[in-house]
Amino acid sequence: MKALASPTPDEGWDLPEILPPSARRAWSVRGRLWTLTLLAALLAVSVSGGLVLGAERLRTAAQRAQQAAAQTFAATDLYGSLGALDSRLAELSLVGREPIGGGPDAALRDFEAARGRAVADLGRLTAAARTAEDRRELRGIADGLSRYTALAGQAVALDRQAAHPAGRPPAPVLERQREATDLMHRTLLPTVQRMIKTAAARVDRAHREGDAGADAALRTAILAGMALVVVLVALQILLARRHRRLLNPALALACVVAAALPLVGAAQPTAERARLRDVRTEAFVPALELAEVRAIGRDAFGDQSRAIIDPAREAYHRQEFRAKNRQVAWARVGAGEDVTSALHRALDENMGGGPPEFGGRLGAALNVPARPGGQALADDVLAKLRVYLDRAAALRVLPQRNPSSQAELLVADVSWGEGYAFERYDVALTDLLTFHNRHYQASVAATEDHLRGHIGGPLWAGAAVLVLLLVGLRPRLAEYRR
Repeated sequence: MKALASPTPDEGWDLPEILPPSARRAWSVRGRLWTLTLLAALLAVSVSGGLVLGAERLRTAAQRAQQAAAQTFAATDLYGSLGALDSRLAELSLVGREPIGGGPDAALRDFEAARGRAVADLGRLTAAARTAEDRRELRGIADGLSRYTALAGQAVALDRQAAHPAGRPPAPVLERQREATDLMHRTLLPTVQRMIKTAAARVDRAHREGDAGADAALRTAILAGMALVVVLVALQILLARRHRRLLNPALALACVVAAALPLVGAAQPTAERARLRDVRTEAFVPALELAEVRAIGRDAFGDQSRAIIDPAREAYHRQEFRAKNRQVAWARVGAGEDVTSALHRALDENMGGGPPEFGGRLGAALNVPARPGGQALADDVLAKLRVYLDRAAALRVLPQRNPSSQAELLVADVSWGEGYAFERYDVALTDLLTFHNRHYQASVAATEDHLRGHIGGPLWAGAAVLVLLLVGLRPRLAEYRR
């Protein structure tokens, strides 16, 4: 058999280059070392960045919620002051020339003071407005308030000229007073009510979005932290197998910091998330309910005066008074009870704590865990409300043909007067509202401060992991840099 010819160098066969085993091993160790190092650095940045992002999202959400809450309460203050303004206008027409509740001069001073509060509350709400839609609606409210003030001024001037008996203003006064009241209840109050709902929805949305954003960022940071620990352990094993060293001190310390970083770094934002959820439920929601209770109650009290001075609309205003008070509080009627006695029983049972046995906005506002000092304020509200309801019931049994007696009971500044009882109830309600509002504002502000101070911690911890990683691996990376 003929032997095969051996190839000569001139034939130029292209044979693949075969690296020696030592070169293959060196490339493999270098590749793994650099890959794990870069991955560890990336994960360290991801952990600290995720923790910072979660805290920042929560802080931003708290700031937005606080701004929206300020707008919400400014709108509820305006709602209440507008209702009080129209109530004072009705009271001024109710008093006439008689010295009831301080007389016509005191009634006029009360009306002017109510107008000043409404203007001031409108200014505060304008300063708190954040959107073009809000500013557009506020311009409409300002225009409407100007028209209302003009109509009310005409009614006041005519009333002063007429010097009529209590409870029976002449037709021109009543006509202007009706026009002003219709403008208030058909245009101004519904517009402000929409703004209250819109601002309250912004508070809820800020809390919800902040909670969701923080949850996503913190979850990412924790997962990245777990992966970082795995990569650092893998680096430790690689170095131990290659260099026969069981422990790289810097790398071991980096592993400890990496394990603690997501847990410690997420603790503060997680606690602040829980704080924001709790304070929204325990402070903002009750404060909003109480603000609306106060505004509705003030408007309902004005219906009493309007029912006396306007016999043609008396049934309507009496019905409005009952409907608005039912929005505030109602109770199930038991055997042998009427509506008033059932509500009295429910109010008495709630004093001293326990879940409210009555419904309505006031019941919803009180159906939260009592904070120190809050229960005493709530009991005071219930006690003053009970007295006010008694005085209102006494007014209803007076003969309708005696408006002077009705006016005296309604506005007399003495303990047996309904107006006196209402003002005391309104003050107690305002104190409880202020208590919840301050708690909400202080808690949200504290959350902002805590999160602002927390941001630096994860950044320094992440930088420490990177420095320890560089210190522990620098000799090995230099060895395999080529």
